Amino acid sequence: MTLLALEQQGIPLILALQAYSTPWLNLFFYGISELAGVGLLLILPLIIWCVDARLGLRAVLALILVQCLVLLLKDSALIPRPFMLDARIAGESSGYSFPSGHATRAMVLYGMLCLWSTSYWLKGLWVAVIAVVGVSRVYLGDHYPFDVLSGWLVGFVFLWVWCRVSTPLAKAFYRASPMQQMLLTAVLPVGVAVAGYFALGSSHLLFLAGALAALGISWVIEHDTPMLSQQGSLAVKSKRYSIGIVTLILVTMVAYGLSFAVSQQASVGFTALVLWINGFVMVWIATYIVPRLLRLRQVVAN
Repeated sequence: MTLLALEQQGIPLILALQAYSTPWLNLFFYGISELAGVGLLLILPLIIWCVDARLGLRAVLALILVQCLVLLLKDSALIPRPFMLDARIAGESSGYSFPSGHATRAMVLYGMLCLWSTSYWLKGLWVAVIAVVGVSRVYLGDHYPFDVLSGWLVGFVFLWVWCRVSTPLAKAFYRASPMQQMLLTAVLPVGVAVAGYFALGSSHLLFLAGALAALGISWVIEHDTPMLSQQGSLAVKSKRYSIGIVTLILVTMVAYGLSFAVSQQASVGFTALVLWINGFVMVWIATYIVPRLLRLRQVVAN
Protein backbone atom coordinates (compact mmCIF):
# COMPACT_ATOMS: atom_id res chain seq x y z
CA MET A 1 0.00 0.00 0.00
CA THR A 2 1.37 3.40 -0.98
CA LEU A 3 1.53 6.29 1.48
CA LEU A 4 -1.23 8.12 -0.42
CA ALA A 5 -3.48 5.05 -0.32
CA LEU A 6 -2.88 4.76 3.43
CA GLU A 7 -3.67 8.44 3.86
CA GLN A 8 -6.96 8.13 1.99
CA GLN A 9 -8.20 5.54 4.46
CA GLY A 10 -8.93 8.52 6.68
CA ILE A 11 -11.33 10.26 4.27
CA PRO A 12 -14.46 8.81 5.96
CA LEU A 13 -13.36 10.37 9.27
CA ILE A 14 -12.84 13.76 7.62
CA LEU A 15 -16.30 13.60 6.05
CA ALA A 16 -17.84 12.49 9.35
CA LEU A 17 -16.33 15.48 11.16
CA GLN A 18 -17.28 17.93 8.43
CA ALA A 19 -20.87 16.68 8.56
CA TYR A 20 -21.18 18.70 11.79
CA SER A 21 -19.76 21.82 10.13
CA THR A 22 -21.31 25.15 11.12
CA PRO A 23 -19.95 28.71 10.69
CA TRP A 24 -19.32 28.99 14.44
CA LEU A 25 -17.65 25.61 14.66
CA ASN A 26 -15.53 26.48 11.63
CA LEU A 27 -14.44 29.71 13.31
CA PHE A 28 -13.64 27.83 16.53
CA PHE A 29 -11.44 25.27 14.82
CA TYR A 30 -9.73 27.93 12.70
CA GLY A 31 -8.79 29.68 15.92
CA ILE A 32 -7.62 26.46 17.57
CA SER A 33 -5.57 25.56 14.50
CA GLU A 34 -3.72 28.87 14.64
CA LEU A 35 -2.45 28.09 18.13
CA ALA A 36 0.22 26.24 16.17
CA GLY A 37 0.14 28.56 13.16
CA VAL A 38 0.04 32.34 12.87
CA GLY A 39 -0.88 32.52 16.55
CA LEU A 40 2.70 31.57 17.39
CA LEU A 41 3.66 35.12 16.44
CA LEU A 42 1.67 36.22 19.50
CA ILE A 43 2.42 33.29 21.81
CA LEU A 44 6.21 33.08 21.49
CA PRO A 45 6.81 36.79 22.26
CA LEU A 46 4.53 36.41 25.28
CA ILE A 47 6.75 33.62 26.61
CA ILE A 48 9.97 35.56 25.92
CA TRP A 49 8.83 38.89 27.35
CA CYS A 50 6.55 37.85 30.21
CA VAL A 51 7.18 34.22 31.23
CA ASP A 52 10.74 32.91 30.75
CA ALA A 53 13.17 34.34 28.20
CA ARG A 54 15.36 31.25 28.05
CA LEU A 55 12.35 28.97 27.60
CA GLY A 56 11.05 31.26 24.87
CA LEU A 57 14.37 31.37 23.00
CA ARG A 58 14.73 27.60 23.17
CA ALA A 59 11.16 27.18 21.96
CA VAL A 60 11.83 29.46 18.97
CA LEU A 61 14.97 27.50 18.10
CA ALA A 62 13.20 24.15 18.46
CA LEU A 63 10.30 25.31 16.26
CA ILE A 64 12.65 26.63 13.56
CA LEU A 65 14.57 23.36 13.45
CA VAL A 66 11.50 21.11 13.50
CA GLN A 67 9.86 23.24 10.80
CA CYS A 68 12.92 22.66 8.61
CA LEU A 69 12.42 18.93 9.17
CA VAL A 70 8.71 19.17 8.34
CA LEU A 71 9.41 21.02 5.09
CA LEU A 72 11.98 18.40 4.10
CA LEU A 73 9.44 15.63 4.74
CA LYS A 74 6.70 17.45 2.85
CA ASP A 75 8.94 18.05 -0.16
CA SER A 76 9.97 14.39 -0.10
CA ALA A 77 6.52 12.80 0.27
CA LEU A 78 4.63 15.22 -2.07
CA ILE A 79 1.22 14.15 -0.76
CA PRO A 80 -1.65 16.45 -1.90
CA ARG A 81 -4.09 17.71 0.71
CA PRO A 82 -7.41 15.84 1.08
CA PHE A 83 -9.61 18.49 -0.52
CA MET A 84 -7.35 18.56 -3.57
CA LEU A 85 -8.22 14.94 -4.37
CA ASP A 86 -11.79 14.66 -3.07
CA ALA A 87 -14.35 17.30 -4.02
CA ARG A 88 -16.57 16.32 -1.07
CA ILE A 89 -14.00 17.71 1.38
CA ALA A 90 -13.81 21.42 2.17
CA GLY A 91 -10.38 22.94 2.74
CA GLU A 92 -8.17 25.81 1.69
CA SER A 93 -4.54 25.41 2.82
CA SER A 94 -1.70 25.39 0.32
CA GLY A 95 1.33 23.16 0.10
CA TYR A 96 1.64 19.44 0.76
CA SER A 97 -0.20 17.40 3.34
CA PHE A 98 2.23 14.94 4.94
CA PRO A 99 3.07 15.43 7.76
CA SER A 100 0.94 18.03 9.53
CA GLY A 101 3.14 20.99 10.42
CA HIS A 102 0.55 22.29 12.86
CA ALA A 103 0.42 18.97 14.73
CA THR A 104 4.23 18.81 14.80
CA ARG A 105 4.64 22.36 16.07
CA ALA A 106 1.90 21.87 18.66
CA MET A 107 3.63 18.77 20.00
CA VAL A 108 6.97 20.58 20.23
CA LEU A 109 5.85 23.89 21.74
CA TYR A 110 3.10 22.72 24.07
CA GLY A 111 5.13 19.63 24.90
CA MET A 112 7.92 21.95 26.06
CA LEU A 113 5.42 23.98 28.09
CA CYS A 114 4.07 20.75 29.57
CA LEU A 115 7.56 19.74 30.70
CA TRP A 116 8.24 23.25 32.01
CA SER A 117 4.98 23.60 33.95
CA THR A 118 4.76 22.39 37.54
CA SER A 119 0.97 22.54 37.80
CA TYR A 120 -0.91 19.38 36.82
CA TRP A 121 -3.84 21.34 35.45
CA LEU A 122 -1.51 23.34 33.22
CA LYS A 123 0.09 20.12 32.01
CA GLY A 124 -3.39 18.83 31.21
CA LEU A 125 -4.18 22.06 29.36
CA TRP A 126 -1.11 21.77 27.13
CA VAL A 127 -1.90 18.13 26.33
CA ALA A 128 -5.47 19.15 25.46
CA VAL A 129 -4.17 21.89 23.14
CA ILE A 130 -1.97 19.37 21.32
CA ALA A 131 -4.95 17.06 20.85
CA VAL A 132 -7.46 19.71 19.76
CA VAL A 133 -5.03 21.30 17.27
CA GLY A 134 -4.70 17.89 15.64
CA VAL A 135 -8.46 17.40 15.49
CA SER A 136 -8.87 20.88 13.99
CA ARG A 137 -6.57 20.05 11.09
CA VAL A 138 -8.70 17.03 10.17
CA TYR A 139 -11.99 18.89 10.68
CA LEU A 140 -10.83 21.73 8.43
CA GLY A 141 -10.01 19.24 5.68
CA ASP A 142 -6.40 20.34 5.48
CA HIS A 143 -4.95 17.00 6.60
CA TYR A 144 -5.67 13.32 6.64
CA PRO A 145 -5.76 11.74 10.12
CA PHE A 146 -2.51 9.95 9.29
CA ASP A 147 -0.86 13.33 8.66
CA VAL A 148 -1.78 14.43 12.16
CA LEU A 149 -0.64 11.18 13.77
CA SER A 150 2.63 11.43 11.85
CA GLY A 151 3.04 15.08 12.88
CA TRP A 152 2.56 14.16 16.52
CA LEU A 153 5.10 11.36 16.16
CA VAL A 154 7.66 13.60 14.44
CA GLY A 155 7.15 16.26 17.10
CA PHE A 156 7.38 13.74 19.95
CA VAL A 157 10.59 12.16 18.64
CA PHE A 158 12.09 15.61 18.02
CA LEU A 159 11.16 16.73 21.53
CA TRP A 160 12.58 13.52 23.03
CA VAL A 161 15.89 14.10 21.26
CA TRP A 162 15.78 17.81 22.08
CA CYS A 163 15.42 17.15 25.82
CA ARG A 164 18.51 14.97 25.75
CA VAL A 165 20.85 17.03 23.60
CA SER A 166 19.81 20.68 24.00
CA THR A 167 21.40 21.25 27.41
CA PRO A 168 24.77 19.59 26.59
CA LEU A 169 24.88 21.43 23.26
CA ALA A 170 24.02 24.73 24.94
CA LYS A 171 26.81 24.25 27.48
CA ALA A 172 29.27 23.44 24.69
CA PHE A 173 28.09 26.49 22.76
CA TYR A 174 28.62 28.84 25.71
CA ARG A 175 32.06 27.36 26.43
CA ALA A 176 33.16 28.35 22.94
CA SER A 177 34.79 31.71 22.31
CA PRO A 178 32.62 34.63 21.15
CA MET A 179 34.16 34.35 17.69
CA GLN A 180 33.30 30.65 17.48
CA GLN A 181 29.77 31.37 18.67
CA MET A 182 29.23 34.04 16.04
CA LEU A 183 30.73 31.79 13.37
CA LEU A 184 28.29 29.02 14.27
CA THR A 185 25.33 31.40 14.23
CA ALA A 186 26.38 32.39 10.70
CA VAL A 187 27.26 28.97 9.28
CA LEU A 188 24.14 27.06 10.40
CA PRO A 189 21.64 29.52 8.85
CA VAL A 190 23.65 29.60 5.62
CA GLY A 191 23.53 25.81 5.51
CA VAL A 192 19.76 25.85 5.98
CA ALA A 193 19.37 28.48 3.26
CA VAL A 194 21.55 26.64 0.77
CA ALA A 195 19.85 23.29 1.45
CA GLY A 196 16.41 24.83 1.16
CA TYR A 197 16.73 27.14 -1.77
CA PHE A 198 19.36 25.63 -4.01
CA ALA A 199 18.92 21.92 -3.26
CA LEU A 200 15.15 21.73 -2.69
CA GLY A 201 13.92 24.92 -4.29
CA SER A 202 12.03 25.80 -1.09
CA SER A 203 11.74 29.50 -0.32
CA HIS A 204 10.28 28.77 3.13
CA LEU A 205 13.66 27.59 4.38
CA LEU A 206 15.18 30.95 3.43
CA PHE A 207 12.81 32.65 5.85
CA LEU A 208 13.71 30.11 8.54
CA ALA A 209 17.43 30.64 7.86
CA GLY A 210 17.06 34.36 8.49
CA ALA A 211 15.12 33.67 11.67
CA LEU A 212 17.80 31.23 12.81
CA ALA A 213 20.55 33.81 12.25
CA ALA A 214 18.71 36.46 14.29
CA LEU A 215 18.01 34.00 17.08
CA GLY A 216 21.65 32.92 17.23
CA ILE A 217 22.87 36.49 17.60
CA SER A 218 20.25 37.22 20.27
CA TRP A 219 21.19 34.05 22.11
CA VAL A 220 24.88 35.02 22.20
CA ILE A 221 24.00 38.43 23.64
CA GLU A 222 21.38 37.09 26.06
CA HIS A 223 23.82 34.67 27.67
CA ASP A 224 25.87 37.41 29.32
CA THR A 225 23.20 40.10 29.71
CA PRO A 226 19.62 39.04 30.49
CA MET A 227 17.41 40.71 27.92
CA LEU A 228 14.47 41.46 30.13
CA SER A 229 13.08 40.69 33.56
CA GLN A 230 9.89 38.66 33.31
CA GLN A 231 8.82 39.66 36.82
CA GLY A 232 5.97 42.01 37.63
CA SER A 233 2.24 42.23 38.23
CA LEU A 234 -0.34 41.29 35.63
CA ALA A 235 -0.77 44.99 34.81
CA VAL A 236 2.98 45.44 34.28
CA LYS A 237 3.19 42.34 32.08
CA SER A 238 0.12 43.40 30.10
CA LYS A 239 1.66 46.82 29.43
CA ARG A 240 4.99 45.24 28.53
CA TYR A 241 3.34 42.80 26.13
CA SER A 242 1.10 45.45 24.55
CA ILE A 243 4.03 47.74 23.77
CA GLY A 244 6.09 44.86 22.45
CA ILE A 245 3.44 43.26 20.26
CA VAL A 246 2.38 46.58 18.70
CA THR A 247 6.01 47.30 17.86
CA LEU A 248 6.49 43.82 16.42
CA ILE A 249 3.34 43.97 14.30
CA LEU A 250 4.02 47.46 12.93
CA VAL A 251 7.63 46.76 11.96
CA THR A 252 6.69 43.37 10.50
CA MET A 253 3.91 44.92 8.42
CA VAL A 254 6.30 47.54 7.07
CA ALA A 255 8.95 44.92 6.29
CA TYR A 256 6.47 42.68 4.49
CA GLY A 257 4.98 45.60 2.60
CA LEU A 258 8.37 46.73 1.36
CA SER A 259 9.44 43.20 0.49
CA PHE A 260 6.25 42.58 -1.48
CA ALA A 261 6.66 45.81 -3.45
CA VAL A 262 10.30 45.04 -4.20
CA SER A 263 9.73 41.37 -5.06
CA GLN A 264 7.30 42.25 -7.85
CA GLN A 265 10.12 43.67 -9.95
CA ALA A 266 13.22 42.07 -8.43
CA SER A 267 15.31 39.17 -9.62
CA VAL A 268 14.98 35.70 -8.12
CA GLY A 269 18.19 36.13 -6.16
CA PHE A 270 17.08 39.44 -4.67
CA THR A 271 13.69 37.98 -3.77
CA ALA A 272 15.51 35.18 -1.92
CA LEU A 273 17.50 37.78 0.01
CA VAL A 274 14.28 39.59 0.94
CA LEU A 275 12.83 36.38 2.34
CA TRP A 276 15.94 35.88 4.46
CA ILE A 277 15.75 39.48 5.71
CA ASN A 278 12.06 39.09 6.63
CA GLY A 279 12.82 36.06 8.79
CA PHE A 280 15.76 37.85 10.39
CA VAL A 281 13.82 41.05 11.12
CA MET A 282 10.84 39.31 12.71
CA VAL A 283 12.89 37.24 15.15
CA TRP A 284 15.44 40.00 15.81
CA ILE A 285 12.65 42.35 16.85
CA ALA A 286 11.04 39.77 19.14
CA THR A 287 14.25 38.55 20.78
CA TYR A 288 16.38 41.69 20.95
CA ILE A 289 14.87 45.01 19.83
CA VAL A 290 11.60 44.85 21.78
CA PRO A 291 13.26 43.73 25.06
CA ARG A 292 15.75 46.61 24.76
CA LEU A 293 12.91 49.03 24.04
CA LEU A 294 10.99 47.80 27.06
CA ARG A 295 14.03 48.19 29.27
CA LEU A 296 14.57 51.75 28.07
CA ARG A 297 10.93 52.57 28.80
CA GLN A 298 11.31 51.03 32.25
CA VAL A 299 8.28 48.82 31.82
CA VAL A 300 9.84 46.19 34.07
CA ALA A 301 8.83 45.36 37.61
CA ASN A 302 11.45 45.64 40.32
